Amino acid sequence: MALPRLLRWTLTALGALLALIVLAALLVPLLFDLKPIGPVIAGQIQQLTGRNATLGRISLRILPVPALSVAPVTVSEGPRYPGRDALRIGGVSIRLRLVGLLRGRLEFGTIVIDRPTLTLIRDRQGRWNYDDLLDRAAALRAGAGQKTTGAPAPSGGMRLSIERAVVRDGRVLIYDDAVVAGARTEVRIGPVDADLEDFGLGGASRMNLSVGLGKSLLRAAARFGGQGGVQGLELTVPASRLEVADLATLLPWLGVARPDGLTLGGGVTVDGKATVPLDRVAAIPFEGSLTLDNLSYRDATMSRPIERTPCRTESVNSW
Repeated sequence: MALPRLLRWTLTALGALLALIVLAALLVPLLFDLKPIGPVIAGQIQQLTGRNATLGRISLRILPVPALSVAPVTVSEGPRYPGRDALRIGGVSIRLRLVGLLRGRLEFGTIVIDRPTLTLIRDRQGRWNYDDLLDRAAALRAGAGQKTTGAPAPSGGMRLSIERAVVRDGRVLIYDDAVVAGARTEVRIGPVDADLEDFGLGGASRMNLSVGLGKSLLRAAARFGGQGGVQGLELTVPASRLEVADLATLLPWLGVARPDGLTLGGGVTVDGKATVPLDRVAAIPFEGSLTLDNLSYRDATMSRPIERTPCRTESVNSW
């Protein structure tokens, strides 16, 4: 049965429109020269942080949703550590919400940060490699406060919001010369995976986090912010088992010397929750339990290890 002429014309028009949309999606990225964008963004990062930034290939995608990607991204160390990178990122993908732009708001749909590596260094005098960034941030806040003193609060302005931000397969490297005199203490934390939702959208933000240390993996879920200016962090740690041998790498930061020939076994399972007031982070009430299982200890002075049977400790602590 032949289709009515009107229906055939309608289907033909829709097919032609779809073809034009696909063609535009393929051609528009080719019409834009994105190479000048990299130096501009790098210049803004340098002006803000005092660090040199290098951006790799920048590409634009129209379908299925407009998105911008950059791979790789590096931010250099400060002048105290020349030739090193403070931050390396395998790639960044950013999806914008066009409706938000039309309303005067900078709204990100999804931001994916792939394989970031953050390096933290503390010298013998106790100075961290990010201290200069904190000083710059304080100076910027002070400057902004002086400019706005006595001035009416702006009624508009671009608002930043992120529907979802994802960190995949991150790493944190810590090199510390201030813990043990004459020796460098090192620890590698990773993989770090995080998923942040609803940041800057007016309500509470939520985050799921998993952090690896050796063979251990600590998981946590967090909720922070909220209506009415509430500034607090609600942290929930589902049952996570940590190997004692992995935790031993943190002994220098606890002021405990590592004995020669130290061998540790067993694990600790953590399960609980904490509410962290962001204005008083030194006071963190934690409610939960610790379960110790198959603990063993041995060092070079011992012929046999000390072993302990499983036990469970219920606790409500503040520190």
